[in-house]
Amino acid sequence: MILNIITILCFIVIIRYFVIANIDNSIDIRTKCKLYYLLFILTVFWLSLYCSKRYDVAIMMALIALGSQVVYRYNVDSSKEENTRKNDIYFVLFMGLISFLSFYLRSKNNYNKKTVQYISYFIVLYFSGSFIEWFLHRYIMHCYFNSPWLHEYHTSHDNIMSNLIEKSCTSHHNHHKSVNPDMKLKEIKDKYELFFDWITTFMIWLIFFLVSFFTSNVLDIHVDVKIHLFATITAVLFYVLFWNTFHPTMHKSNLHIGLDEGAPNLNIDIGSKNIYYNNHVSHHNIKGNDKGNYNVVFLGIDEVMGTNTNHN
Repeated sequence: MILNIITILCFIVIIRYFVIANIDNSIDIRTKCKLYYLLFILTVFWLSLYCSKRYDVAIMMALIALGSQVVYRYNVDSSKEENTRKNDIYFVLFMGLISFLSFYLRSKNNYNKKTVQYISYFIVLYFSGSFIEWFLHRYIMHCYFNSPWLHEYHTSHDNIMSNLIEKSCTSHHNHHKSVNPDMKLKEIKDKYELFFDWITTFMIWLIFFLVSFFTSNVLDIHVDVKIHLFATITAVLFYVLFWNTFHPTMHKSNLHIGLDEGAPNLNIDIGSKNIYYNNHVSHHNIKGNDKGNYNVVFLGIDEVMGTNTNHN
């Protein structure tokens, strides 16, 4: 087993350096990020599949690798030379660990398949939530810049969905215009600029339920529908509670949200020395095509899609 792991690691390291050395410098950073994560996830998946001979284990390892890489990137400035060297060491160690665990589970004929499924499921839940937040924030709430066709569609179509999208887009556009560089607000034309009401919460849950259910089944991760219903409701309530509590405080607002308006905000100040606050400051202060950091609560997909402006 040890000889197999060493051989596999040498092969992967050679491929990694070949790809990095030959990648086209004319490709923009966002495309590079997508390609990197695609290659990274596929590498881990095929490595684990080769070592374990089990599809469910390979899926779990690929998802764990994705989560680990994203957490690492959000906490380390990999542009620094000393961290670049550390990246190489961590990469080899991580691939070695993946290989070892995959070989170990291969030798365990009676390993707990349900545990493997649930680990994969909860990682899928998180990244589904992160993708939905990123997509809705970028293409719906910033539709004037990123998807102007939606605004044009609304001018000629009057229906419930079109009105909801236009309301979200206009409200968020006004929110950005009211924010100073220090994150304080000039004025609030509509307090709904700062939090999600119950209708928006329901729409987020519905999209989250469908996307995460579809993704889980595509990856052959099967969970009882009742468990999925409970998990998605719990996750969305947590998400909206987090947003409604911390988004106003990020903008130094003392807004009170009643239970009849949306998930009530808690009396907690997020402060200004943490990853969430710094992430959101960059979202507001970087303009134009370079704007990013569309994740506010479920950080992650910004990094995968190359819109994490803290690095890029």
